[in-house]
Amino acid sequence: MASNQPIDLWKPFHFISLASDSSAQRPQFRINEQAVRALEKMRVPISVVGIVGLYRTGKSYVLNRLSGRQSGAGGFALGSTIEPCTRGIWACLVDPDAVRREFPGVDLPGIQTSVCLLLDTEGLGSYAADRTHDASVFALAIRLSSLLVYNSVGSIDEGALEKLGLVVELTRQLSTKDKANAGGSGGKNNLIDALDSPRFIWLLRDFSLKLETSDGRKITPAEYLEHALQVVPEPRAALAAGGASASSSKNQTRASISRAFPNRGCHALRRPVRDEADLQALGRGDRQIEQALRPEFLTDVDAFIRDVYRELPVVRARGVPMNGQMYIDYVEAVVKSINAGALPVLSSTYASVLSSQKARMCEALLQEFDRQVAHLSAPVPAGTPPVQMDDFDQLLSRARSAFAHISIMYAGDLAETASLPGDFALPAGSEASDLIGWRAFERELLNRRQNFERALTDASRTVCIRLAEELLDDFRDECDSLDSWDLFSAAADELLSKYDRAAIGPARHLPHRMLMRSIVDSGSALAAALAREERQTLERSFQAELDHATTRARRLETEAEHSQKTVDRARAEATRLNNENIALMKSLEKVADALTDMR
Repeated sequence: MASNQPIDLWKPFHFISLASDSSAQRPQFRINEQAVRALEKMRVPISVVGIVGLYRTGKSYVLNRLSGRQSGAGGFALGSTIEPCTRGIWACLVDPDAVRREFPGVDLPGIQTSVCLLLDTEGLGSYAADRTHDASVFALAIRLSSLLVYNSVGSIDEGALEKLGLVVELTRQLSTKDKANAGGSGGKNNLIDALDSPRFIWLLRDFSLKLETSDGRKITPAEYLEHALQVVPEPRAALAAGGASASSSKNQTRASISRAFPNRGCHALRRPVRDEADLQALGRGDRQIEQALRPEFLTDVDAFIRDVYRELPVVRARGVPMNGQMYIDYVEAVVKSINAGALPVLSSTYASVLSSQKARMCEALLQEFDRQVAHLSAPVPAGTPPVQMDDFDQLLSRARSAFAHISIMYAGDLAETASLPGDFALPAGSEASDLIGWRAFERELLNRRQNFERALTDASRTVCIRLAEELLDDFRDECDSLDSWDLFSAAADELLSKYDRAAIGPARHLPHRMLMRSIVDSGSALAAALAREERQTLERSFQAELDHATTRARRLETEAEHSQKTVDRARAEATRLNNENIALMKSLEKVADALTDMR
């Protein structure tokens, strides 16, 4: 700046800007002269908190909370549009009284032992900046901070690790190249290699994952970061071949980050508001929306700020604390080195970032693929064409073509303008099997195919079993009224025919055993019923004949008894008559005797 007016370090000021220089091949970083003069006067140790990350991810809001200010009240500017608010690096000193008012009664030693400078860096990945500029801003943030906050959205994925590892490696190259240029002589440039590594905090925004391991053990965000930095096991095939693999590259990235930031941590912030309109209003600095922030988000932010100030290191060179004068010398050395081209132009070096961007495009492709698969909604109701695996395989073919399209676009360095192809047409002359990352993508598709086939089979099994049970209920009711084997055989054939016409899906054959078992059971029951009925008929016929014979015997017995009584009466009458005859004969004899005597 040409003005000699003193600068207010307690309000956000443009610390490092980007200016075009006709004699240079690319824009040059410029340090605010008023800021230089003001910071040089500070004779106390200085702590520097820098924040870096993609644009429009809330970096300025975090720094406003760290400073105890809000936008519109002397804080860093916020925004909700596609244009980045911060260009270059803005800065301001922390007002200890404002922070203490924000956190009353809390011991924050980090703001009591040094002067704290906040650095708000330009957001990475905006359409207004190229890749080399992004890497330069990132490298500046790493080199100028005693505590670096890496602000990102979502979880820690491979792409985020690759980006961070890339800039860490470029920053290491900056140190190595500048040390070589110094030739071992004294001067400001030696400060670059002498600076201690900054404390590192990975700040995860809009975090929604459950912080727990596969066995259900809860972990802290710091443990989550350490888990993400663990060594990735080498595939057996790569170990057997003895060559490099994708896991080797991933492990190099993890090792580079771990070496660069031995003192590291992590904090996860949940989404500040639920509604998208509220989120945009928050980006515009709407104080009413700020008052409606989710309590869990505010709790996460407070924990993060307390952690920052509880362990806020000062800038040190080989263990010696830097004051304002030493820090400005160091900043000038770093900016001079970057302006001189110490960081390479990222054409081949940025391949890993392109790869991660391609990975995000492929993830979007997989999400679109999953959305289209959901429309298949297997199984379908009876009476409509059933969903088959062929329908899924058609989507599979289109997804493979889309992957080939994306790979070819990224091979042609069209990453920033590429969009997901709508027709999924495979470009002429491309061979999908030769594309980078094809095996991993194909593995994802095959996993989805297995899951879909499993879901289709499960759904088909459920529908077919329900259909079989309904048909069997009707069949059993019908069997209750059948009285011949011919009718039963016809009913069983009709049952199987109805099932075959209505059953759908890959599990349609599974209930056949249940149907046949029920038919056999019903047939056995019918056979037993017919046999029981025939036996009962025979028993009834025999009983009727027995009853008839018994009745006849009883009638004959009664007749015999009657005849016997008649005989007995006849005998009694004969006896009586005989006795009467005898008495008569005796009377006659007496008369005869009397007559004889009378003669």
